[in-house]
Amino acid sequence: MDAADFVTAQQIQLEQRFEEQRKALAEKPVQASAKDCAECGEVIPQKRREAIQGVQLCTGCQCLREIKQ
Repeated sequence: MDAADFVTAQQIQLEQRFEEQRKALAEKPVQASAKDCAECGEVIPQKRREAIQGVQLCTGCQCLREIKQ
């Protein structure tokens, strides 16, 4: 297997994983977006609530949660 074959195989694997994750998210029930952050209580901006269906955290709290993981 040369480098081009390896890259092609990696790309196919990534596309398959992406599709699996997309399907899993599509099947997950979506709750209503919160107006206030579930962690700090700050108001979640309308644009964020529209952009992310079911959002429960403000940007700051979401960033902190992702850093901890």
